[in-house]
Amino acid sequence: RNRLNALFSDPLVWRSNDGELHPVHPRLNFDHERNLLLRCIRNSQKDIALAFDAATCSRLQELSNERCGCLHFSGHGVPESLIFEDGKGGAQFLGQEELSELLIHPEPFKFVFVSACHSEDIGNAFLKAGVKHVVCCEQSSELNHDACADFTFSFYDALAKEFHIELAYSSAKGFVTVKYGKGESNKFKLLPESGNHAIPVFNADLAEMPVMNRSIQSIPAVPSNFLGRETAMY
Repeated sequence: RNRLNALFSDPLVWRSNDGELHPVHPRLNFDHERNLLLRCIRNSQKDIALAFDAATCSRLQELSNERCGCLHFSGHGVPESLIFEDGKGGAQFLGQEELSELLIHPEPFKFVFVSACHSEDIGNAFLKAGVKHVVCCEQSSELNHDACADFTFSFYDALAKEFHIELAYSSAKGFVTVKYGKGESNKFKLLPESGNHAIPVFNADLAEMPVMNRSIQSIPAVPSNFLGRETAMY
C-alpha cells in the first residue's frame, strides 16, 4: 500500500526499579522530523498517505493488523529495548520478546525504519516477525541527531520518488558520509544484510490534492510552559 505511518515516542518519565520517576531526556525534535517527512511526500507529488501517531504498543499492533505497509518509528532506544509510551505519559520498554508477542501476522509490515539509538537487535526482531526490509542503527551506537535527520530526509525523498530501498539507502548513507564522515554513516544498517532490497516501497499515482491536506496528525503538542516539568506533568 502507498501508506506511511510514523510513530513518535515522547514519554515524560520512566520509572526505575525502586519506583522513583525520572524525566526522559533529551526531548526529541519531532516537529522537525514530521516536517521532513511531509516535505519528502510533498516533493514527490505522489498520492502517498502519511499519518502520525503516538508510539504505544496498542497502536503498533493496530497498524500491524491493518497491514499498513510501511512503519517509521522515532524515539529513544536503549541496548535491549525501544522506549514506547504507555498511554499515560510514562515510558514502556519494548524488547524483542514483547515485539514478537505483538506482531502475529506473517508479514506485519512491508518495511520498517527504526530511528533510534541501539536499535539493531530490535531491527532483527522485526525481521523475525516477518518484515522483509528494516533500516536501523547499529547496536553499539548512538545516533547524531543532525545526521539522522539528514539521512531520514535523503532516504524518504528517494523512496517517495520510487527509488528502490537499496538505492535510497545507499544515497542517504552517501550523503551522511560526505557531510559527517563514515563514522556516522556506518551507524545506519539495512537488514537483512544479505537480503534483496532492490524493490520499491511505493507505486503511487500523482496526487490530486496537496499532501498537507491529506496527512493525519493525532499527536498534541507539549505546552512550552511545561518544558522541564516532566515529572509534574506526569
